[in-house]
Amino acid sequence: MVEGLPDSVTLVSRIRCDAAIYDLPKPRKNGQWGRPAKKDKRLSTPRAMARRRRDGWTTYVFQKQGCTVKREVFGMTCLWYRVCRAVPIRLVIVRDPSGVQKDDFFFFTNATTPNREIVQRYFDRWGVEESILEAKQLTGFENTRGWCSQTVNRQAPLAMVLTTLVKCWYASCAAKEPSLLPQVMPWQPNKTRPSFADMLSALRQVIWSHRISPNSCITGKVHEIIKTVMYALSATT
Repeated sequence: MVEGLPDSVTLVSRIRCDAAIYDLPKPRKNGQWGRPAKKDKRLSTPRAMARRRRDGWTTYVFQKQGCTVKREVFGMTCLWYRVCRAVPIRLVIVRDPSGVQKDDFFFFTNATTPNREIVQRYFDRWGVEESILEAKQLTGFENTRGWCSQTVNRQAPLAMVLTTLVKCWYASCAAKEPSLLPQVMPWQPNKTRPSFADMLSALRQVIWSHRISPNSCITGKVHEIIKTVMYALSATT
């Protein structure tokens, strides 16, 4: 996959903690014969490098999964020859100063990118993964059974667009409406932010209320029953 990337596309991902990495080849000396070297000496594995290195670490603050975290970062340019061949990569090792989280090992196909930007790019992938999960579970991203490429190319983007529209509607119309805010449950007493399921439930309640209430004269107990049923059905997945 890495070898087939277009020139305009870069990739940030995890690298094996026992990956075989090499130093960049040294320039040829004047009058030197033979084929130019593709790589120099083999370096320590990322895991061994993280364990032994004491200097070269820089502390940065990142946004990760909605929280502000502090991490120590070490980066170097090298070759991961088995995967990227002779294309230099930027190896980045990320350490939790508190020691709670295990070390992370990333690589980026553009070796000139700053370490901080590489780490933040990887942390930003969480929002993308979350959106895909929500679209799969709640807006039919993977429900369609298509046999032609046009079906896939239409259905998948449409599911992602619907997911985005629900979030935009909630942020602009429902976030300040008390009746549409997520209810506090006994098992989540400190919940303050709505999930995508809460947003979708709120939208269903509004749509169904506009379809049912204006065209009926229900009152009293029947109204309470319908309200309860609507709440239960809107929360289903």
